[in-house]
Amino acid sequence: MCTLHYLCSYTQSDLGRRIITQPSGVTKIDYIKSALKKAGYTVNILSLSEGDFEHPFFIYKSLTIKIDKAETLKFISTFCRSNVLLKVLSRLWMYCQLWHYLIFKVKQDDCVLIYHSLAYVFPIKVFRFFSNRKIYFEVEELFNAVYSNGELKIEKEKKYLRNAAGYLLINDLISKLSGFSQKGVVCYGIYSKADMPKTSLGDGKIHLLYAGVIGHEDALMAVDMCRFLSHKYYMHILGYGSKDGILDLECRIEEVNRQMGFKIVSYDGCLSGNEYATFLAKCDIGICTRFLDDSMSNYTFPSKVLAYMSNGLLPVSSPLTCIKKSKVSEYVVFSEEVTPESFAKAVKSINTEYFKYDNSILTKLDQDFIFELKHLFN
Repeated sequence: MCTLHYLCSYTQSDLGRRIITQPSGVTKIDYIKSALKKAGYTVNILSLSEGDFEHPFFIYKSLTIKIDKAETLKFISTFCRSNVLLKVLSRLWMYCQLWHYLIFKVKQDDCVLIYHSLAYVFPIKVFRFFSNRKIYFEVEELFNAVYSNGELKIEKEKKYLRNAAGYLLINDLISKLSGFSQKGVVCYGIYSKADMPKTSLGDGKIHLLYAGVIGHEDALMAVDMCRFLSHKYYMHILGYGSKDGILDLECRIEEVNRQMGFKIVSYDGCLSGNEYATFLAKCDIGICTRFLDDSMSNYTFPSKVLAYMSNGLLPVSSPLTCIKKSKVSEYVVFSEEVTPESFAKAVKSINTEYFKYDNSILTKLDQDFIFELKHLFN
């Protein structure tokens, strides 16, 4: 087995480093590195996360932590990015450290797995021009598709990703759509089951959950669907977002509760770790109101679908092709349209009287994924 260098944006909460990461991305990276180690690889993680821009001036030295005999974690040196000049300097400093690592730390027979980010495009292009080391991409999404930046930019992003040694892919469609010629392994999300046993809030209601970014139409759609539900349901909203996004959400929640004449929805903050798992264990149905155009969604896969499944919630999702063409499609309930009324109709179609969600498919997906990883990097 080759030594694997995993380049990504990663952190550990107990370190207290004020760096930019995405919670869902960190969770996925935790699962991937765990699966790689089970497959027999030695994993060296290089976190390329830069400092945030919300705190006063600070500087972090590079940090290397030996996790165990099969895993090493290294953080680059970084500093706050409180103005435009510091943002530019931070990005250039990140490039220099990335090049230094690739040139001096990666041996000729090692493999490099890169968690695809537009922030890495320039330095990786330069490195690939001068080096023939094996580069693999983990493609969780095509950013120019997600942001609807037009076909020209989407094609440019695809071209950058082509001709890698192999891929970790987010769905079953993206390889063909992007023209990837090398082998790829698909991983929709986290296949491990939560350890937290299912509990009940004891109020006799069916508890729905939307967990995700606050400030997009997706979260507001989850609130609006409550207008078409009865008092037997209750919607919880969890997630993070801008102050304005959360304020808009809370105003919409107040409006819906007032219109219904009883409390049917609430914003319960941003939870993580055990708090998040404990909260999910109390809910019954997970809502995925993906608002992105279906053709653009073919370059993604909603991470919350697998998060719901792993915690024993039945996902109710937009009618996305990327989910319908996946191995978990029969474990998901789809709305007919992307409207609040259609989502409410899909929820009400579920016979909760005899409801017990079966997520045993996750065990098989996990086993298959680890087996495929053993043959991907060679």
